[in-house]
Amino acid sequence: MSELRIDQLKNRDGLGAVSVSNGLVVSGIVTADGFVPGGGGSGDFNTGITSSVTFTPLGYETTAFTFPSTAGYQYLVNSINVANVSDNVGVGTSINIIVSISDADGKDEQTYLAYNVPIANGGVLEILKNPFVAPKNAVMKAWTTRGSDYVGLSSVSEIYMNYTATESTEYIVSYASTISIGTTGPVGVFTSSTYPSNIQSIHLTNRTDDGDYPVSIGINNGVSTTYLVKDLIVPRYAAVDLIAQQKRIEIDDVIEVTVGVTTSIDVIIAGKQITS
Repeated sequence: MSELRIDQLKNRDGLGAVSVSNGLVVSGIVTADGFVPGGGGSGDFNTGITSSVTFTPLGYETTAFTFPSTAGYQYLVNSINVANVSDNVGVGTSINIIVSISDADGKDEQTYLAYNVPIANGGVLEILKNPFVAPKNAVMKAWTTRGSDYVGLSSVSEIYMNYTATESTEYIVSYASTISIGTTGPVGVFTSSTYPSNIQSIHLTNRTDDGDYPVSIGINNGVSTTYLVKDLIVPRYAAVDLIAQQKRIEIDDVIEVTVGVTTSIDVIIAGKQITS
């Protein structure tokens, strides 16, 4: 039986995969990352994160951060950590965080990552279970509200965000909200073009103030649709990431979203093309 011995496995950008048959003996350090190193709780120490950003949301919607405009770059957002730092809201009273992103280079569609998600007094929220992709010039907005009356309140939370700049053209993202999802019928929000795709994140946000709403996510291969989830109820002020394990999408397959009510659910899909 043949063996492959590796003293230290690392490619130039810290990403990639190795396929081995007939045995593997490893010494030293092996780092195996899927979509974004360290994203989604990989358990590895990721030293490839390039930037940290901090901001304190106000009690009304304002621009919190605009990604750099460097041509040819995309930005892999690894973490959005929100801490309740209020000293005056009161014990037992939560604050609520609202965070959105707009693709300034495309259709300029404002899509919510979190909409009035509550954070208890002294609590913390990690908005991302899995990382997502932001294009250059993308604009992030944020604001905070108070407790159950949802009145805007400034300087009660602090956000610490990490992202990784990359020149790779293989990363993919699709934002879909009120512009893209304008009907309750199935809407194609991502097509795996040219190459198969590895989907890392399907992030769903209930963007309403008035109820719990259903959403279905299916993969249409041109002949039939297979559902990843059917009529999932996303509660008011909830954000859900469907992906516990990465999903391969074949060439020309389409990810479709079906909502029970338009303007109710926002979707962000992120992944990477499988080019080899």
